[in-house]
Amino acid sequence: MDAFGSERPNIVGVLVIGRSSSLSTAVRKDRWEWRRNKVKADSFTLTLVTFDELYQDFETWIGLRKMEPAVPMTNGGFPAFGPGSGQGV
Repeated sequence: MDAFGSERPNIVGVLVIGRSSSLSTAVRKDRWEWRRNKVKADSFTLTLVTFDELYQDFETWIGLRKMEPAVPMTNGGFPAFGPGSGQGV
């Protein structure tokens, strides 16, 4: 607990830097993996990704979202979530 009576926040950080093509040699790949596993900001771990990896992650995420069943829409086009909808909150 801190001085304000709450627990320390759980901070998540992502650092996007460079292109995958710049990791063309074994030495560069080793350095990237070392940084990916060791870099911290104020003792919080950061997730390091290249722009290409981020693009691939978004592409995968969007593809998965397209495969999910549609969310029922009510109230003028808003998702039918909340009390009484049977969907939870």
